[in-house]
Amino acid sequence: MYIKYIIFSCISISSIIFTRVVWTCSSGSCGTPVVAFNCTGLIDTIIHMKTGYLANYKDSIDLAKGINWSLQHSFDDSCRNHVLNMFEGRKQAQKYIKLYEENYEN
Repeated sequence: MYIKYIIFSCISISSIIFTRVVWTCSSGSCGTPVVAFNCTGLIDTIIHMKTGYLANYKDSIDLAKGINWSLQHSFDDSCRNHVLNMFEGRKQAQKYIKLYEENYEN
């Protein structure tokens, strides 16, 4: 799967209902930006104009602008670093422990 993401210039997710958060994380970890609508869980995985582009809700013209924008910019390691920082296994485990402690103790 890694090979597929590194040969792409960007990934566009145009669904407003069925989002592909796993695709976003996989793409970002390979350094490929993601273009999507500014809705659903994807807003937690994309930093607008840093690791991808969040188009206005249901605005296909803005989505097209985001694709064009992402093709004209270099993202260096920003996409990969963001995914590794946000979704690294130990950080995820710490977040779940904190959530458990806040909601289930006593």
